[in-house]
Amino acid sequence: MNMNSLSISKSRATKSLRTRHALMAAARGVFLEHGYANTEIVHITRAAERATGTFYVHFENKLELLKAMVDDFRKDLETSGLDRPEHPPEALPDVLQTLWSTYQRHAATIRALVEASTLHPEMAELHARLRARARHDFQSMLSQAAQRDGRGDRDVAMTAAVLEIMVCACLFEWHALRQQPAGYTETRGFQALLDIMKSVIEPPR
Repeated sequence: MNMNSLSISKSRATKSLRTRHALMAAARGVFLEHGYANTEIVHITRAAERATGTFYVHFENKLELLKAMVDDFRKDLETSGLDRPEHPPEALPDVLQTLWSTYQRHAATIRALVEASTLHPEMAELHARLRARARHDFQSMLSQAAQRDGRGDRDVAMTAAVLEIMVCACLFEWHALRQQPAGYTETRGFQALLDIMKSVIEPPR
């Protein structure tokens, strides 16, 4: 392959990648506005200012597009440090901040994933795995806190599950559904969740 052909090939690859990113960015906005089930391919391509046929060059269907969006969400979590095998109690603010900011960045993806989970078993399984990861993080911190403070009789697994449900429910409603309580700010909301979780991991003596 000569230099001119190589340059053309790179240019095409760059253009293709830009189109793919444009479709995904458009989908985020459309999913937030219409919901996953009510979104049609034409809504996404129109928002991305691309021909409808272009969509199928990059994605087989709407579900495959959502899978790509969820994959971006998972990669974001991993690069943020939540792929560590264990988290000490002291890591709680960082763990929660990572979940908090990641949910903000991927609010449209989370909302679409939750909705798609009721329609596609494979998406329900994927959603369950993501939540299990959060439960593992909380259980790791609770277990280490219990051992450190001599509270070994604590029902760590149950407490971790309750924390995961509470945090994911709050993040989903506040960010994906945009249902903030009166007086809500990002700082106050994050601090409220952090205070609650600290009281569980480090109860008053």
